[in-house]
Amino acid sequence: MIESELTNDSDAHTMRIARLISVILCLLLCGCADSPEPAAPNPTTTSETQLPVEAGWEEQLAAVRAREATRIAVSQSPVTREQWNELRTGCESLSRLEIDAVVIEDADLDLLESLPALALLKLGCEVGGEGMTHITQVDSLEVLNLPEGRFNNESLALLASLPRLKQLRFHSPYVTDDGLRIIATLPGIKYLHVIACPITADGLTHLHEMTELQSFYLDGSDIEDAAIYELLKALPSLHFHRDQLHLPDDPHGHEH
Repeated sequence: MIESELTNDSDAHTMRIARLISVILCLLLCGCADSPEPAAPNPTTTSETQLPVEAGWEEQLAAVRAREATRIAVSQSPVTREQWNELRTGCESLSRLEIDAVVIEDADLDLLESLPALALLKLGCEVGGEGMTHITQVDSLEVLNLPEGRFNNESLALLASLPRLKQLRFHSPYVTDDGLRIIATLPGIKYLHVIACPITADGLTHLHEMTELQSFYLDGSDIEDAAIYELLKALPSLHFHRDQLHLPDDPHGHEH
């Protein structure tokens, strides 16, 4: 009796294995061994939360004027001069203004002086000396980002009038080694990003005394590695990127 039960169990086990092998062979022959890529969700039928879409200029402006928001950020379309001038009224609470492209001239930057709460400014337009004069009247600024600047070294010296400025990112073909010397005299700067400026290894030596500098990004520069390593030796805790990358043996390469 026991032998018969064992035989039946063995036969059943063999049959299960055979069925499993059959299923696997079928899947392989049909090309379904790997799970197919999941279909992209259809935004018209899914109930999942979608990524927020950037609100339009008028919507953002209205929210700031109603004191429902303190930030305006536009990256998808250029801001016109007429739209820019709308900031002149009702935007006293605006604290962050980030515009990737705006069609204005230096003289139009005078309206920034009517934004007493402005702490962060990013402007994707050519900013020259007159524009810097207006910008540096906004003593609430903490972060300044001018990726298309056309100002010179002397204009950088105006930044000394901004007591709260701690982060500076800019490009200008007219800022040279002497510009870095001026920046090194600004005690509040902790984060610096210099983009494609005609500076040399000699200019970097001015930064050696910036003991409060925590981060330095240098893009579009031909400065040799030796000068950069000298800077890192002088400021051993500095977080440094060149063209968005750490040097190969940077001890801080893992810190982000």
